[in-house]
Amino acid sequence: MEVFGGAITLLTGLLGVLAWRNGRWMKQSHQDSLALLAETPNSTHQNHQDAMVLLARIQDTAQQNHQDAMALLAQIQNSTQQNHQDARALLAQIQNSIRQNRQDTLALLERIQQSQEATRREVAETLRYIADLIVAESEKTRRAIQEA
Repeated sequence: MEVFGGAITLLTGLLGVLAWRNGRWMKQSHQDSLALLAETPNSTHQNHQDAMVLLARIQDTAQQNHQDAMALLAQIQNSTQQNHQDARALLAQIQNSIRQNRQDTLALLERIQQSQEATRREVAETLRYIADLIVAESEKTRRAIQEA
């Protein structure tokens, strides 16, 4: 029995040392947990501040992007209006040019018609003159034949 008593004593001592070390470890873990919990509000507060700064930057960037987009849209609208005005001015110039070309063409056609009429009159006069010459020559020829 003495062996069992010694073994039990030894086991009791060993369990005591293990329990003491376990208690010390538990105490240290508890202190670390408390320190971590104490840091968590500071860390959470810092994370919140960082998130708010990031949100402010995002909002500023979004605002700047919106302003840039609106400025670009205004430029596009101005450019479109200018292009529209330029196109209308060009269309007016083309219409004026077409009108002028039409008037010039009509004037040219009228001059051509007048020239043709003048040429017809001259040809008719020339043909009458030739006909008169032919008649006169045929009269001369007929008289010459009758006298001979």
